[in-house]
Amino acid sequence: STQGMIGSLREAFDGSWVLCVTEWCLENGVGTTELGELERLRGEFEERGVRIYVIGVGCSREKIEAWPADIHAATGYNITFPIIIDDGALADELGLSASADHRRAMDNSHRLYFLGPDSRVRLILTYPFSTGFSSFEILRCFDSLLRAEKCEAATPVNWVPGRDVILMPDVDNADSLRKFPAGVRSVELPSGRAYLRLSPDPLGPEDLLHPLPPES
Repeated sequence: STQGMIGSLREAFDGSWVLCVTEWCLENGVGTTELGELERLRGEFEERGVRIYVIGVGCSREKIEAWPADIHAATGYNITFPIIIDDGALADELGLSASADHRRAMDNSHRLYFLGPDSRVRLILTYPFSTGFSSFEILRCFDSLLRAEKCEAATPVNWVPGRDVILMPDVDNADSLRKFPAGVRSVELPSGRAYLRLSPDPLGPEDLLHPLPPES
């Protein structure tokens, strides 16, 4: 990688939440802006306990090692997360590209993966090669995942932190007020089924702080 050898990705992830991004680095102007944006938001990810790893697919060592300078020139940010050098074999092995065909892989491997502390994939965002990601959406998705993980809460359409959440179906009514002490209200529906149960956001800014473990 651009920060030296990584012997094992599982050991590198170290039981943390991980954002893993696959980027084609062959004259990839979209990816250049994206990686600068990830660095700009590095503090937001660190507060949430999220490590960032980028897999640079289909590129030589020389081109990947030269990429951080381009990112700095284009965005003003010096990236501090590693870009893993991959000729395509790692992305294929991990299932991060849909095809070995170069053009099709470029169309399908521009993805972001959130992995939980157990290294299981929790969310995948896929973008066409021509479309840069939304950094707001990435953070919003993680904040939603955190509520599902810690509070058994789902988040409705266009949700942002601070708005009401939806109780998961497996939270029974008898236990709901213990888990959601701010109160629970059911939306009356024509079906008569009380499956849309809302509660104020159970997490505040202080609850999102989950510092990363120290580097070994």
